[in-house]
Amino acid sequence: MPWGEIENCKTSIFDYHRSCMECSFHLCLICCRELRSGQLVGGADPITLEFPFRGRDYLHGGNVDKTVNQTKSNDAAKPIIREWSRAGWHAESNSSIPCPKECNHGFLELRSVLGQHFITDLLCKANGLAQTLKHETPDKFCLCSRPDRSANYGMRKAASRADSSDNYLYCPKAVQLQDKDLGHFQWHWEKGEPVIVSHVIDCTSGLSWEPLVMWRALRQMTNTKREQHLDVKAIDCLDFCEVCLTLFTE
Repeated sequence: MPWGEIENCKTSIFDYHRSCMECSFHLCLICCRELRSGQLVGGADPITLEFPFRGRDYLHGGNVDKTVNQTKSNDAAKPIIREWSRAGWHAESNSSIPCPKECNHGFLELRSVLGQHFITDLLCKANGLAQTLKHETPDKFCLCSRPDRSANYGMRKAASRADSSDNYLYCPKAVQLQDKDLGHFQWHWEKGEPVIVSHVIDCTSGLSWEPLVMWRALRQMTNTKREQHLDVKAIDCLDFCEVCLTLFTE
């Protein structure tokens, strides 16, 4: 999990970085390399994006609240004043990097978040877990990969490469799956092979979120106890705006 944030490039600190022990100024290794070569990038002044506030209900598809002061400044959006400057900041002749905040500590030291033996301990734990929970290794060869048995094992031809054993893909039907098919699926999935499961819709309840299906269902709504709203409002997610739709009836 990332720990902290780099002041210059705003990236997350994962493991190795340079840090000031006095003021906790952090610098990633890429920024250190760029600073030593005199080509440090990043660290630009913060950019504040201002937009008119039209009320909390408008953010969720409601109407514009005209009583809200749309020009009121947001204190949280104000840029943070940086306490250090890149002007004249450079590495020393011995490649050491001074702290730009000019604190009493002086230089940035190389530090590690995860610790010196983290990778070694992680490998030992992973090997121990693999030995404890050792799963059954499937057969090295699957009968369905043979072209002459593709029809019986639910295979679909996906390529016509010469001298290749992976021209067919495992394609089971969702309505005919059995317990043994799970192991068959795991065999292909462990090899990194794609699996096509067909007839999935036949196992559903018949509901559909397709726009045309929902539109047709709304037009066929004949509940007289409820008012039929033919003019509805929707959010255009691509244009970030509110639009009006008319569900006319025949």
